[in-house]
Amino acid sequence: MLIHERFARQTSYHPQKLGIVLENQSLSYAELLYSSQCLAAHIIDKYDIKPGDVIIQCVEKSIEMVCEYHFQSIM
Repeated sequence: MLIHERFARQTSYHPQKLGIVLENQSLSYAELLYSSQCLAAHIIDKYDIKPGDVIIQCVEKSIEMVCEYHFQSIM
């Protein structure tokens, strides 16, 4: 099972449980999944990304970074 599949499964079991905490920010599993899916949809539409395309990102340590990592695992 791929990481994004495991994450989606965990989200379906416990959507309101804490999915990530970083400093003074936190997101539930459901919020993290939603943020990742929104980011994925935006990047796919804006840059016409296709399955198998290589995407390189440079990001600071943040909750957004985790959403971006999850998006990459979907691709």
